[in-house]
Amino acid sequence: MGRTVHFTVQCYGGTDIHDAAAELIRLAKFLGVSVHCDFNGVLLMARPGDDAGALAAAYHDELLRGGVHPIAVGEVARG
Repeated sequence: MGRTVHFTVQCYGGTDIHDAAAELIRLAKFLGVSVHCDFNGVLLMARPGDDAGALAAAYHDELLRGGVHPIAVGEVARG
């Protein structure tokens, strides 16, 4: 059965993207559902097991792409 809920949280202004990504993923793992956050206009979507570096890289990619509704999703860490 798929997940039907997610949590939306806010990051403090001035938070580094790498720190935010790691904390969002930690929270997603703890809660067992995805955690979303608007980070400087980019929607970060962290899932349990995602890789923080990949989520931060996806954030930077979305900034460069300049889309109307930028969404950054990490990759599930392998290992």
